[in-house]
Amino acid sequence: MTEQQVYRLVEKRDGYELREYAAVAIASVEVVGAMRDATNRGFSQLFRYISANQIAMTAPVVQTEHEQNKWQVEFIMPAGSRAEDLPVGGNTSVSIRQQPAELLAVVGFRGGIDDAKVQAKAAKLRAALVQDGFAITGPLQVARFNPPFVPAPLR
Repeated sequence: MTEQQVYRLVEKRDGYELREYAAVAIASVEVVGAMRDATNRGFSQLFRYISANQIAMTAPVVQTEHEQNKWQVEFIMPAGSRAEDLPVGGNTSVSIRQQPAELLAVVGFRGGIDDAKVQAKAAKLRAALVQDGFAITGPLQVARFNPPFVPAPLR
């Protein structure tokens, strides 16, 4: 089974959860393009990095839009990994960083994923957070737990 990022459930709210995620090392690449294309290109680059350096695959794969059609695609490194100990791969577009522990508001969903579905879920989450009195301080992140070859109805 693929190792998943560790978190602690802080609170269940109406329509979302508050989760505290442990500090982790992250390998990331910046990709320009539509969400689906960016995911595929970013995943390929990161998979080559972990394969070349014999690093285990983990979940989720995280995607963050920083500007329209400009994405950061990230692999969470295995538990116990530290950014300063990870190799700088032959692919210079892969960057390594240490992500401190963070509190995130999370909404889950099943099935296929596209821009419209993500934006609809994000809008609903943002509205719930504002209604509950929270300040939104970071960008939208999309975390994927299934490999690309898993059929959408089974995700």
